[in-house]
Amino acid sequence: MPYNVANARRNAPEDVLVGIGNAKMGTDAQSRNIAATRAHAEISNSMDSIVKNMVRDYTTSNEVDPQAALAFQENITVILSKSDLSGAVVQFEELDSDGQWWCVMYLSKANIAKEISQAQATTRLKVPAMTAFDAENRMNEAF
Repeated sequence: MPYNVANARRNAPEDVLVGIGNAKMGTDAQSRNIAATRAHAEISNSMDSIVKNMVRDYTTSNEVDPQAALAFQENITVILSKSDLSGAVVQFEELDSDGQWWCVMYLSKANIAKEISQAQATTRLKVPAMTAFDAENRMNEAF
């Protein structure tokens, strides 16, 4: 693993999620594309963990129907997994000595809040019991 990639999380600003992906395919173009896709997927998985923690914290601190909380979590997770994470940017790419491409991608806290708020708004329409769930404030507390 290249030095920059190995230190990407430690050197990242505090207000970003970091995704790291790598790939060695038939061509450099394919390798770079797959590495970026894997970095993107890692950010998506991190957002899924944030949402699960927010829902768990919310349900333990409030008297919410557990089934509604589960439905909210499932809906928002599906919506976030389908989102394009439009604010995610490639911080750097690097080719190692073995011919693998590495990609480091950042998603800022502001873009995370935007993605979660959009997913939350859509989910509220499907799960009315969760209208009081303030995901953005809970996410800000988590950071």
